[in-house]
Amino acid sequence: MIQRLLVLFVTVILLSAPSMVYAASPWMAEKSYGQKVEGKLDFGLMNFLAGWTEIYNQPRLAKQEGRSIAKAIGTGFLNAAADTVGGLVNVATFLIPVDIPLPHNGVDIDNYKKLDPASETAPTSPPAS
Repeated sequence: MIQRLLVLFVTVILLSAPSMVYAASPWMAEKSYGQKVEGKLDFGLMNFLAGWTEIYNQPRLAKQEGRSIAKAIGTGFLNAAADTVGGLVNVATFLIPVDIPLPHNGVDIDNYKKLDPASETAPTSPPAS
């Protein structure tokens, strides 16, 4: 009996640990249940489908910022695994609006726009005639 309670206690602590470390997911700011469910599903799908891109994104970001690329490769693999698995868990539980935080709020789509070399050189407005 004591062992079961101990296992339950350790499980609860391990499952709640990420919420103590990471910021709340962006969809948590929504007001209604419907908006939260939609936001959680979007967040989960984005991270599940694009989580693997962190393997490439982190080293590119580190190079641009002058940080260690070797450390960024390890961070990329860890974030990719966490984002992919966390995204799958968010999709599986999207009807229950309970936050399952991810490192750095998951995949940052806006960051990819910054990293795209074509977006830096492309003109922002059509040429004047």
